[in-house]
This record gives sequence, structure tokens and C-alpha cells, in this order.
Amino acid sequence: MFLGFVAIVSPILFTELSAFNTCLLSDIILKKFHSQAGEKMEPVKVVVRYADGRILRGYTEDFLPTNPSFHIRPFNPGTSEDSVEILVKDLKAVFFVREFLGDPNFMERKEFLEGAKIIGKVLEVTFQDGELIVGSSLNYDPERPGFFLSPADPAGNNLGVFVVSQSVKKVRFL
Repeated sequence: MFLGFVAIVSPILFTELSAFNTCLLSDIILKKFHSQAGEKMEPVKVVVRYADGRILRGYTEDFLPTNPSFHIRPFNPGTSEDSVEILVKDLKAVFFVREFLGDPNFMERKEFLEGAKIIGKVLEVTFQDGELIVGSSLNYDPERPGFFLSPADPAGNNLGVFVVSQSVKKVRFL
């Protein structure tokens, strides 16, 4: 059941996070993901990055960090594709995003803003493919299948990231 995760990410803790848009975090994680098994949640924009480099953009209504799979309704303007089952074991990460394409010229910060209130462990995550992301996590445990990371850059396109543990090369505590 999902209640273990909800206990970790209480709304009170998230109201104090500044590196991650707290209203959006609360909406995405607590309201949209807090559903009973089999129930649909509100659609959330995600970019799924596979461990083999493939990328899929779309909406999910059934992602839970404890489930081995979820579904995405692909985002392809002008088409209405059926949902696709996504196996978490095949992924690098699930990026919860503002926009599907983002700004290719945006240079993401790799550190928190000075004076930012940070709750959780500050991590530098290096993926197997060499990509590096910095953020904070309330539930990092290398023994779990994955963990949520709140990116350090509040102006970036990523609202949050579910990092799949097997896709991580190295985690450094900052």
C-alpha cells in the first residue's frame, strides 16, 4: 500500500522546501499520487527516460513508487495514442515536468540557492550514462527500487524526479 510513502512525504515537510516548487510538489506527490490501488489519479506530465536511452513523453494517471509498472498516454500532438505500459525496471528515471520539451538552452543549476531551506539529504546523483543531477531526497535508500529527488534548480523544467536505483552509478552526499 502507498501509505508508507505518504508518511515520509508529509505536506507539512513539503511546505518548507524551497528548491522544489512546494505547491507543485504537494499537488504532484500527495494529491495526484495518493490513490488506492486500481484508482486513477489526475493526469501528470512526465518524461520517461529508459536505461537504453529511449525517451517517452506523456501523461500518467497510475504511477506509484512501489509498483513495478505504470501507464503513460503518449504526448504526440494531433494523435490519440493508447496508453503504454512502462516497466520501472527498464527505466533510468521518471521526470515530472512543467513542459514536455523544456528549453534546450536552459543551463540547470547544480547547487541550491543560497539561503534555501532544504529538507532531506542533499545528493549529487550520477547516472550510468554520465548525466548528473543535484537535489534533495527525503527517502533515499540504495536498497529500494527508486527514490524521489527534488531538483536543486527551482527554475528548471523538472518539478521532481523518480530515480530508478539500478540506473545510478554513484550518489554523493553534499
